[in-house]
Amino acid sequence: MKNPVKIQLALIAFAAAALAIVVIWANSGVSKDLSRLERILKLLETDHERLWRQRANLNTVFEGSRVYTDARGFRLSEGGEKSDKADFHMAVFGASPSFGYAVEAGETYAKLTEAHLRKSGVNARVANMSQIGYSSWQGLKVFKKHLPELKPDLVTVSYMVNDIDRLRFFFTNGKSDEETQTPSAARLAVSNFMNRFAPTALFIGQFRRVLIKAMGTGDNAARYRLGRRRVPPEDYKENLFQFFQIAKKQNVPLIFILMPFRLPQPVPGQPDNFHLTLDEIEKRIDEGRHEDAMVMLEMAAETDQYASRLYYLMGRALSAAGRAEKAQDMYKKAVNYLVYDCARDAPRYNAIMASMAAAFDVPVVDAASALGSNQYEEELFVPNDYIHPNPAGHAMIAQCLIEAVHKVRAGEKGFFLQRCSGNDAD
Repeated sequence: MKNPVKIQLALIAFAAAALAIVVIWANSGVSKDLSRLERILKLLETDHERLWRQRANLNTVFEGSRVYTDARGFRLSEGGEKSDKADFHMAVFGASPSFGYAVEAGETYAKLTEAHLRKSGVNARVANMSQIGYSSWQGLKVFKKHLPELKPDLVTVSYMVNDIDRLRFFFTNGKSDEETQTPSAARLAVSNFMNRFAPTALFIGQFRRVLIKAMGTGDNAARYRLGRRRVPPEDYKENLFQFFQIAKKQNVPLIFILMPFRLPQPVPGQPDNFHLTLDEIEKRIDEGRHEDAMVMLEMAAETDQYASRLYYLMGRALSAAGRAEKAQDMYKKAVNYLVYDCARDAPRYNAIMASMAAAFDVPVVDAASALGSNQYEEELFVPNDYIHPNPAGHAMIAQCLIEAVHKVRAGEKGFFLQRCSGNDAD
């Protein structure tokens, strides 16, 4: 009779070897997008009210820059903020372009503005209240909670790039941020603990890689259908109005900042009534007339090659025709082309912010134009990135903002559009 202990040890050794092979397989050829997402998620944790938040008391390196956060998860300079009392307090509210994605805290436009003011003789402190991945809906919650305790002399608000985004870091469900329901606070607390605890975090990360390697990124047709704006235009208007109302109630001057969303090539606007053409094509697919739909789709592609919905409908027509492999290629292309939808939305949302600012008598800093009027300016952005300014980009934004701050401090009231004058930020 065989020794049962040896059999058990052999089975354990076999299982360990099999697990090691699976882990090695899952970690081979990890995509850049997945690797980037995993790095971002190490800075974040889920939140019952705001979907997610930055982790508290961070001291880590992220995308080549050192990141420190305070007990609330807001970014600090190296070694924390100076303890001396300031005579002029500013607070910067925004998303990752304001947080300083892949740049040092001292290189962000918040801290460059602070440095300039101090150099000019103003004992200033500028708090960076920005959070990675935040929309105006999330930012408004931060604004409501922290503005009264900060009691700043001036605030800036800059949200847009995540409002027009289609796929969130967490809870992607095809609904807007406002419509999204999160699990209970207790359940999220357990999940956050597991992701902070090194052994379980490692296990969760490896399990995610195994699933992605085994199943791919999932059904691209389903992913596309989930791709909806996180904040629709009307909700964006309302959020901006709420920022204005809260600042007014607190008697705090407010400045809006227009941010860019650039791609390596300019993306023309969608032709008038093109969506009606796509509606008619979709109707024919629904009626089983996929051959007619394909003819119309080929003609439509000559009019607009950037519309993600065009390729989704091509996938549907090809699937109905029994060409499953080609259909999957089109569904994947539709998901990839969601970025063009965002690029087209950006000017529209910036126009909303500018028009609302004019209506509210709020100054506007036009960082969008400063970083390239309609095309990606490589020297001002993080490499291979189209929304995050690099140190030179932050210096450009600070250059614009500083001029606006001086005007507000000098007593200028009402709406004005601040463009860059060419002066150095420092």
